[in-house]
Amino acid sequence: MSTIQKRTFSITEKQSAFIDKLVERGDYASASEVIREGIRAVQERDAELDAWLRGPVMEAARKLDENPESGIPIDEVFARLRMEQAEDIERSKRQNAAE
Repeated sequence: MSTIQKRTFSITEKQSAFIDKLVERGDYASASEVIREGIRAVQERDAELDAWLRGPVMEAARKLDENPESGIPIDEVFARLRMEQAEDIERSKRQNAAE
């Protein structure tokens, strides 16, 4: 196991209460365990984001560099997104009306 280093951090009352609740419930043995778990979660998220950026995003950028005309103009992208959002809103309204 790696060497433990002590650090001091400032957190809000709400965050402190949340940590205390997790420990009191028995989910964790100590506040330090809660913090270490949170750091591990951030490390995993960052690793996943890095893998996504270095993988599919870089591949898409490479393909676009090789074939710029394959790209979609930003105005068209936003128009599609607006249309999909409007359709989602309309579908939600119909579902709510049917209930």
